[in-house]
Amino acid sequence: MITRSLFQSLLPPLSKTVLVLTLGLCNLTSLVVAAEIPVELNVDWNFVQGAEYPGAEGSVEPGTAENTMVLSYDFSGGGQYVAAAKSVEPEGELTGLELTASGPGGNLGVALVDNTDQTFIYRLGMLEDAEKTFDPALGKPSASYGGANDKTLHFPIKAIRLIVEKSPALPEGKITVSKIILRTP
Repeated sequence: MITRSLFQSLLPPLSKTVLVLTLGLCNLTSLVVAAEIPVELNVDWNFVQGAEYPGAEGSVEPGTAENTMVLSYDFSGGGQYVAAAKSVEPEGELTGLELTASGPGGNLGVALVDNTDQTFIYRLGMLEDAEKTFDPALGKPSASYGGANDKTLHFPIKAIRLIVEKSPALPEGKITVSKIILRTP
């Protein structure tokens, strides 16, 4: 027979166990909801020559490794930038972006085009030979233009562009992109 004192002595440990289980379920729920969407790198990219600044040349092609992409550029004839562009359709809000690339290459950037056709540019810096991962703060673009022109991302995102800006140190080269992940809540 369970006495009152025995029952009371079991109560605090049981309530702590229930609290731990409840907290564990909350964490599990938040992990299940978040998603990482890999972007296919070896298909459906378009080369953008930067026509408003004539003279740049280049190409975008599938890389030699599985699911990689190579963006080649040549500014010897002029121009200010080239880009590789792709339509994307992540549902809802975008909470993050991860990009892994290697060079040697020029000044790398990424642009997101929102639902109003507003473009947000994130300058990532110069690439070295070794692979490097970037995780830009989506709330802090280097520049934005077009569309609603209100400096606010309007979801969902419609397109992504990888940009190489002209650099006197490397007027021509190639950038290999091995991973792009879009994060949603």
